[in-house]
Amino acid sequence: MPAPKGHEPYNKNGEGGAPELWTEEKLNELADEFTKWWHNPYNVWFKDFALEKYLHPNVLALWAHKNDRFKAAYEYAKEMQQTRLVNGSLKRTFHDAACARVLAHSHGWSKEGNTTIVNNNIDPYQKLMNNVTDNSKDLVNERNDK
Repeated sequence: MPAPKGHEPYNKNGEGGAPELWTEEKLNELADEFTKWWHNPYNVWFKDFALEKYLHPNVLALWAHKNDRFKAAYEYAKEMQQTRLVNGSLKRTFHDAACARVLAHSHGWSKEGNTTIVNNNIDPYQKLMNNVTDNSKDLVNERNDK
């Protein structure tokens, strides 16, 4: 919607609406603050950074797509968060099960020891039942052999 007659355009595109609050300069400044925020060893969860700034946490990811400097700060934050969670878990500063869940949910980690690979063409229950029935036939044959 254009600005009213005789009124200056509201934003740089000459269209109506509110002016853009988060310019490139402001995002660059925020990116620097975000990076410096990690210098405090007690900062672990970057959602806290957003909430301290009265921002919705989802805007951090959106700004990472919009601004290259903020993208670098956001990637750094993800790596720092992973490092702090892993080190905190290993040093018993944080609960290891909670760290494992956060790393799995937020960073795509998984436990290798408990990973089960299943062929999508075969139902795992059916495979188990096939193994059980195959083994039980051997038990019957063993009894008959004696």
